[in-house]
Amino acid sequence: MQRAFELTYLNRMLTAKEAFAWGLFNGVIAADKFADEVFGVARQIADGPKLAYARSKKLCNLSLSQTLESQMEFEAREISDNGKTDDFREGALAFVKKRTPTFHGS
Repeated sequence: MQRAFELTYLNRMLTAKEAFAWGLFNGVIAADKFADEVFGVARQIADGPKLAYARSKKLCNLSLSQTLESQMEFEAREISDNGKTDDFREGALAFVKKRTPTFHGS
């Protein structure tokens, strides 16, 4: 919040190095490699376990307003529910067989 206020009230321009140090982005990519990197990350996410991603996002959002005890209960429930999905079984099988999993969002 302090940094958000600083940026809002002082209209301060950050250098790329400062913005990176503040955690405003995860890395710097050369302009000529940007599109390939973005599409690579997008493909990785699209090919991943969508239900697990959705549940992780939900848990991250919930964590901002929950007590530790409540958050742990939510997480235990979501982990248990994830373990009942076809994607979980596919991920486990792919791991055992040392192959890339194919997730279907179910």
